[in-house]
Amino acid sequence: MDALPEPEVAAPRVVGVDAYATRKGRRYDTALVDIETRRPVDLLHKPALHRALSDPSGTLRRMTLATAHDYAWIRTSPLFRHMMESGYTLTLIRGRTPREALRAMGAELGGTGEGTAGLIEADDAHRAELDDDWDESYVAGAVSVPGANGDWTLVLGFDGGLGIAATCVETLSRCGRVVAHSTNGGKPIHLFHWFEDGELRTMFEGPSSRDGSTPDELIPLLREVGFPVTCEGEHDESAPDVDGKAAVLALAERLTGIRLTESLLQDASGSSRSVGRVVGP
Repeated sequence: MDALPEPEVAAPRVVGVDAYATRKGRRYDTALVDIETRRPVDLLHKPALHRALSDPSGTLRRMTLATAHDYAWIRTSPLFRHMMESGYTLTLIRGRTPREALRAMGAELGGTGEGTAGLIEADDAHRAELDDDWDESYVAGAVSVPGANGDWTLVLGFDGGLGIAATCVETLSRCGRVVAHSTNGGKPIHLFHWFEDGELRTMFEGPSSRDGSTPDELIPLLREVGFPVTCEGEHDESAPDVDGKAAVLALAERLTGIRLTESLLQDASGSSRSVGRVVGP
């Protein structure tokens, strides 16, 4: 048995840290656990833990263990309030460049703009030109951001919560991952979507009523970010209230490794944002 090769195991995308006692509680060591599979990754003594969580300079790296509390800032953010009132879709795409994403959406590319302020200005100008109240076209911006397993593209569109067409998202997620959340402009419809390798894995408006090919796979993460759901994925009446939108942003971070901040939305780390006009789905 010792001569058999160890089975290949995919690298974990989200890792949890927990302490466990040995020697009848006289010593504590640390376990690293793959959050998505709930399997142990490694057992570490204190020096090994520091090495595992440190970069070459010895500085500890922050792990992706976001909760709704980390996104409390959205309720005091004028920028996020504008997104909620206008209706938006924010999509995170792994393995595609910003221009590839906009082309797949059928956007008419219109150059670049600096940060979300430039995107809002372009969207306001577009809306002023519309003659048809039923015209569902909108302006979207896309920018490259670092995340888990490489660069991602963040696409933000003030689309009234329409979202990118399902067939387009399926294409964009092939050999990759797409995570999206949206709000339809002040009305109580807030959607979350997770696509993996061309397949809709999980979607929901309320976390206790999920759809997709694997509607229960995210239940452990839903509970960890703060959603009031039981271990079976049902609504938990005894759980404390939570800001559902903040919890959705925390869930998106767990799946992508991207911490969404007001600064990131405002200036995308100083990078130019590709902008395009998208015809509604």
